[in-house]
Amino acid sequence: MRRMETLVRILALLQVLMGLAAQKKTVAVFTGTEGGSVEINCRYKDSYIYSNHYFCHDPCRYFDVLIETSKADIPVSKDRYSILNTVSARSVSVTIKNLSLTDSGVYYCGVDQWGSDILTEVQISVKKDPFHFHTSTRPPASTKQIRTTSSTSDPRTSETSSLFCVRV
Repeated sequence: MRRMETLVRILALLQVLMGLAAQKKTVAVFTGTEGGSVEINCRYKDSYIYSNHYFCHDPCRYFDVLIETSKADIPVSKDRYSILNTVSARSVSVTIKNLSLTDSGVYYCGVDQWGSDILTEVQISVKKDPFHFHTSTRPPASTKQIRTTSSTSDPRTSETSSLFCVRV
């Protein structure tokens, strides 16, 4: 009977420890500045060296994939994204250029596996750049030239003045 109680206590302790370990999952946070770029690095196990690797936005369904590669040690670019699977480092690096504040959020580095893919969660935080100026989408200003002429009896001394109005 005593053995059974000891076994139950050990199992309960193991369950608590496993629960604590699961709660201590750390998520890497990568920070960039509006208008700049950020590089995200995700490590993987040896067995995934030649697997397809991809980067996706949460919730990481098929159409959330932003960029992917099936190549080792060859960079691939698409729009603002680039990805590189560096085999010697067992790492995939993803670069996002021209960051906007809306790029902040949860992303995943994915390894394509038969059945269920391996996902590593990362957080991207984009900070506002106080020196970043937004370009206006207003139409270009139009100019209108008004010409006035005053004449005298001598045409060689005629004066012409121009006034430009610029609408902004």
